[in-house]
Amino acid sequence: MGDVFRQQIKRYVDANGKRVKKDTPGARTVEEESSKWYGEYRDENDQWVRVPLSTDKTAAQVMLADLIRDAERARRGLADPARESHARRKLVEHLADWQAALLADGATGQHVRQTVACVRRVLDGCKFVFLADLSASAVQKYLARLRDAGRTLPPLDPVKAWYTKKELAAVLGVKLPAIPPMVRRHRLEATGKGKKRRFPKATAEALYALRTRGRSIKTSNLYLDALKAFVAWMVRGKRAADNPLAHLSGGNVKLDRRHDRQTLSEDQLSAILRAALASEKTFRGLDGPDRHFLYLAAMTTGFRAEEVASLTPESFALDETPPSLSCLPA
Repeated sequence: MGDVFRQQIKRYVDANGKRVKKDTPGARTVEEESSKWYGEYRDENDQWVRVPLSTDKTAAQVMLADLIRDAERARRGLADPARESHARRKLVEHLADWQAALLADGATGQHVRQTVACVRRVLDGCKFVFLADLSASAVQKYLARLRDAGRTLPPLDPVKAWYTKKELAAVLGVKLPAIPPMVRRHRLEATGKGKKRRFPKATAEALYALRTRGRSIKTSNLYLDALKAFVAWMVRGKRAADNPLAHLSGGNVKLDRRHDRQTLSEDQLSAILRAALASEKTFRGLDGPDRHFLYLAAMTTGFRAEEVASLTPESFALDETPPSLSCLPA
């Protein structure tokens, strides 16, 4: 690995230490070390070049070693034009190509959108623009910040005792339809129906605490897995020389369970089926009896929501012995 160093930077500040322009009256000069590590190497033209690398010293050493190796290969006529071209493209452009590749491989649209959104969130949070910007330590720090710091919301009114749905949605930063399921999921108190429905201060405080806490380890792992898969795809496609994130591993979700799934008893499952069969309401285009048989198919097969949604008449082989049900590709 090459030697890296902090570069001395001159800045100009006023009497209060605030940064100002060089020609500001009363400005004085201060010197400080750069936040990034720098390196020097001989490029393909055998000229000395100084480049900014990374805020992480180990990552900077690796990046400098890569630059030295690539320059040496170029001087010997062994450079890879295709890889150099990919290195000059922005990561968001590679991400768009990966999204198209996932869809072409048969992944569902929802899964692809969610996965790509996770990657974009980390790229934006770490300010990664090009391949050379990728840093394992930066990813680790960003995900740690996600787990430690929650959303920033305006404080609740300390004297307000009751909230309408509109008021509660405003202070929590969510849309109106999100309030009822949030209240039901966490078994919080509410009174009245329709426009007269009101939520007590205790409910607002509980939901506020949930909204402002950090992300779960499970969510953090989803971001990391998506990003590693994206970079691994670039390596397989010869877009990147290696995966600097390959050694990273997610956290232990057992230490941070936010929403443990409940196993329903036979009586509870039967109650769901009876309620659906007797229901006179239409939900998402399905009446009660249709939902009854849909739930029954899910309960007896273990198919997930997207798998159940993919079922067609051809999925049912009722003339076989015994009859069977196959999940067709979504």
